[in-house]
Order: sequence, then structure tokens, then C-alpha cells
Amino acid sequence: MSVCACLSILYFFGTPARDPDRLRRFLATRQIGTFMRAIDRFKNHCGDFPSVAIGLDALSRDPGLGCWRGPYLDGGVPLDPWHHKYVYHYAPHSASPEIVSYGADGRPGGRFFDADISSLSLSDFVTASPREVEIHREILVTFWSAVIGFLACAGLLWALVRHPIRSPQWSPLRYYAPSGTTVFTGRYPLAP
Repeated sequence: MSVCACLSILYFFGTPARDPDRLRRFLATRQIGTFMRAIDRFKNHCGDFPSVAIGLDALSRDPGLGCWRGPYLDGGVPLDPWHHKYVYHYAPHSASPEIVSYGADGRPGGRFFDADISSLSLSDFVTASPREVEIHREILVTFWSAVIGFLACAGLLWALVRHPIRSPQWSPLRYYAPSGTTVFTGRYPLAP
């Protein structure tokens, strides 16, 4: 019984309840946030955001501007967690640029983890994907099966301790018939 409980606990806590793309989405939002802080430092030094022609590369390499005091990012501009390039949009005189990751599928639009991740809406929440719903369902079924199994075993043990099974007085050398008369003793049956 304790082995079943341990195995169910290992399964319950050992199975990842998240789709791997949820972690990738989280990492992409963190990277975009880092880019936005670096772009703000670029703007503080140069007076404006990088143009679309210069793009995010201005954060790691000098674009030939006299005001550049970078690098603003260590190691260059990484790809997003799905190995696609980030897209940089900036219209002159707009409030701020937009940095976009097109998500798992690498195309604009999409649902769940294929949805775009934009610097203008980093706090958008993604609902559970169908895979995550399936994993949660499996975990719940396993957990409640283990709980029901544990309670059934505990109830059976409690019943056995509380009301032990009354076995007939039996020994390997003597067997009693239901009427109470001895019919076999040792190796030889008794004569009636």
C-alpha cells in the first residue's frame, strides 16, 4: 500500500504539468523585457529609438552613431526560444517601438503558444493548451485513484482489526467438520 502511495506521489509530482511551450513563452517575454530596457538606455544616449533599418542589432553593435555607448546587450541579439528572429517595428515619433516574437509557429497570429508575443502586451495571459488540460486530467485521475485505493485499503485493514475473521480451530493434524466432530487426525481418518 505504501508502495502505491509513493509511486502515485512520484507520478503526481514527477510529471510536468506544463507544456514546454509555456516555459518558452515565459522566456520570450523575459527576453523582450530585456530588449525594451536596452532600447530605453539606447534612447537615453542617442535621443531616439533605433530605426527599423538599424533594428535590434544597434543594441549589441555600433551602428556608426556618435552617441552610441553600448553594447546594451551582452553577446548579441538572441533568437527567440523557438529559434526565430525577433521582429522590430518602430514608426518615427511613436511612443515606443514594438518587439514581437511570432510564437511557436513563427507566423503572425495564432492561438495558445502560437500566438504573438508583443512588447506592447507582455502581460497577456495564455490559457491552458489542450495538452496541458490532458496532463492535468491525467494527474487528477491518478491522484484520486491513489486516494481511493489508499482509503479502501485503510478501511479493509480497520475492518480486519476491529472484527477479525473467526477461523475454525484447525491444525495441520486435525480437521473439524462443520458439525464439530473430528473427521481427520494425523494421517489417518477417524472411524465414525
